Amino acid sequence: MHSIRRATKIRYVSVLLFAVCVLGIQAQRGNTKIDSFLRAMPTFANIDGARAAFQAAKFTESERAQLRDALNNPIYTPQITRLAATITKTTFPSKPARTTVASRLAAEVSRIDALNKKLLGQLEGSKPSGTTSSGSDAPPRILSLSQNTIEPGQYLTIRGTGFLPEGRILWTLGSKTVPGWPERWTDDLILVKLTNVQGIPDSPRSKVSICDRNYQPLTSTPIHFIPTWSFSEIYSDSLVPISHPYNTAAALIQYFLDPRSEWCSTYSMRFPTVPSYSLLNGWAIDELDYTCDLIYRTELGPGENDGAYTGWTSLPRQTQGELCQGVLMPGPITCVVTLKGPLGLPYK
Repeated sequence: MHSIRRATKIRYVSVLLFAVCVLGIQAQRGNTKIDSFLRAMPTFANIDGARAAFQAAKFTESERAQLRDALNNPIYTPQITRLAATITKTTFPSKPARTTVASRLAAEVSRIDALNKKLLGQLEGSKPSGTTSSGSDAPPRILSLSQNTIEPGQYLTIRGTGFLPEGRILWTLGSKTVPGWPERWTDDLILVKLTNVQGIPDSPRSKVSICDRNYQPLTSTPIHFIPTWSFSEIYSDSLVPISHPYNTAAALIQYFLDPRSEWCSTYSMRFPTVPSYSLLNGWAIDELDYTCDLIYRTELGPGENDGAYTGWTSLPRQTQGELCQGVLMPGPITCVVTLKGPLGLPYK
């Protein structure tokens, strides 16, 4: 008797669940607003017409979810692509142009020229130094330098006492020594310019020495050697979204709700042309940027537009924020990394 009642109850529950499912499917299939919009897709002349129809339908949040699921059917992809192509290009502002390697190099040359011009101007406006020896047998003594750093092509003034008779200047730059060629030598001032040396890394523990004519050091003082900077660009189009991958149907509905909205994802990346993510010989990231020829704006998320990667001595394996694009204008994204390092030394 109990088994008959249990079987009857199970049949009743099964019939009830089946009826609910059937009614749900019929309700979904019978949503005239969704069906009407889908049938009208080929008739929309442009994205504005499609958006107007979407707004007029006043879809609920649940209906928007059903519409998105329906639009995920590949048969609607050509229509979505066609409509996306009619978006006015001025919807998104143009992305500022990246600073080129050539302009970076030119800026470095201009900076050194400006420093030299300032130093020489100060030297011309100062009281002339003594040109004869004080007659003392005391060894030369360095009292001050015009700056605590030296770069290739930059002038340095050395002030002190007992510099005569004239001798030689020797630079010790890291593990290398380089002769200097003074342009002015008096008893209390030496003006010398470092030649355009390369292949030497940044060396804080360098020094400049006053030597006799046989390059035997008489006195020296510490100075920080900063190399001529070289720049190189590496590219990676091996990017894969690791959060919120692009979905055409969802992007279309997001556009209908707000044409100026963006689609944001976090990306992981590879750099196939670089054997190791670690950069060698003092090279570091100067700028990390993203480019895309098929969209009109790319924007990094919080923390990435303000030089978050500048100074890194290894390449990032994934972005630390979100990369955002125009919601219906996605395209192949390229990560462009500008590297800065000592001229004459490789980064890999």
